[in-house]
Amino acid sequence: MNTNKKLETLDEKLKEIANLGHASKLMSWDREVYMPESGSKHRAESISELSGLIHQKTLALDENNLLSDLNAARKDGGLSEDEAVIVRETWREYEREAKLSEEFVRNLSQLTSEAQDVWRKARANNDFLQFGPTLEEIVDMQRKKAEYLEFETTPYDPLLDGFEPGMSTEKTEKLFSDLRDFLVPLIDKVSDQSLDITHSITGKEIRKEDQKAFNKEILEKFGYDFQAGRLDASTHPFTLGSQDVRITTRYDKSDLLSSLSFTLHEMGHGLYEQGLPDKNYGTPLAREPSLGIHESQSRLWENHIGRSQPFTKWLTRQMQENLQSVSDELTTDNLYRELNTVEPSLIRTEADEVTYNLHIIIRFELEKALIEEGLAVENLPAAWNKKYEEYLGIEVPNNKQGVLQDIHWSQGSFGYFPTYTFGNLYAAKLDATIREEIDTVDEQLSNGTFDEILSWLQDNIHKEGMRYKTEDLIENVTGEPLKTDAFKQYIEDKYRGLYDI
Repeated sequence: MNTNKKLETLDEKLKEIANLGHASKLMSWDREVYMPESGSKHRAESISELSGLIHQKTLALDENNLLSDLNAARKDGGLSEDEAVIVRETWREYEREAKLSEEFVRNLSQLTSEAQDVWRKARANNDFLQFGPTLEEIVDMQRKKAEYLEFETTPYDPLLDGFEPGMSTEKTEKLFSDLRDFLVPLIDKVSDQSLDITHSITGKEIRKEDQKAFNKEILEKFGYDFQAGRLDASTHPFTLGSQDVRITTRYDKSDLLSSLSFTLHEMGHGLYEQGLPDKNYGTPLAREPSLGIHESQSRLWENHIGRSQPFTKWLTRQMQENLQSVSDELTTDNLYRELNTVEPSLIRTEADEVTYNLHIIIRFELEKALIEEGLAVENLPAAWNKKYEEYLGIEVPNNKQGVLQDIHWSQGSFGYFPTYTFGNLYAAKLDATIREEIDTVDEQLSNGTFDEILSWLQDNIHKEGMRYKTEDLIENVTGEPLKTDAFKQYIEDKYRGLYDI
């Protein structure tokens, strides 16, 4: 079989794996949005079956040395640039998967699928003991996974690498230490003050139906394609799919800003998925290089654009024109302050952009302690509560608002949380670069014009897929590697104008 024929065969196999993955994702989406409670057991079995099949298909990529031969051709310079990217990244994924047995993959999938239902009930009952034994099993399997994947320095490295390829625990610790030293004293200063706000939105009751319609209209104005995506509701907002994008938000009749924030965040993920080149579906050229890059898209739209003063001018007009129950007292200044109030809080997904990263740092430190430092699961709530008091200065009243608030550990997503902060750091640098290259950004946001910003992201980030490794992509686009500088400058510039600091 010649090289061209091998590449065609690889493409067919990758599309088959992608289709199976798409089916699994749709099952997961349905579980969160529509599935009746009693369906969880059989759904877990179905997802486990698909996980095992995907594992088989991934290992079969090197059947008759297909992938090995192509990887050798890549190293010899015998492939085009696109072909080399596809083979390089497929080989990386194959090598990781080959270190895990099918039995392990199926068991982990079954466990985490069932665990999500256990977590939901434990959270609703505010009962960590109900979830504890299941979490112990998950932590044990994550330790085994790290051993199977092999590591030189710390077992957390291969778990982190699964979500943020190329990132090390050591580098993460340095970045997070720098952020923590910057944020904790800043938050102390801000916490001593309060903004003068007339709450013209917060606390005002707006019907769920009206919120749904408003969120949908905002999505359309930003360029979210409803011919290639949906908007639904779930307990924990998320995004799945490519060209069949499913984003979810959640609604509180007394908190429109919360649902809008969730929607803009997930929209960022959805626009990225819709911007990936569909012609390369199934291959690494139609996937993100890391979850941190994916997160940068959502944090940029949610915060750098969605909480900016120029955008708030346009948003105020939209609320006045489309929401009858909005108070006549609604002004741009009031709305801007409501969107950017800084206050240490319990819930990560509702945290402001100044305190948010401390929520992530806490989870990162606890994950490391569970995986490599011997922290017992039974002691996790106490460790969680201690860190919230130390970093954010708040007392955690119960486990529902504390250690049980996130779904990620029930999904087995150890190594995932740091990508949220990586996303914030990438987003800050991308935002600064966009403003350097498009000098009318603020004017466009004031007018509700988002096409040029979206086109810039599509040209510089979306269309590249996994062509570049994350560190190279960011340096190519912004001129600098990953640092905390741009984020810190953004926070200082913005909140000096709001608070006397």
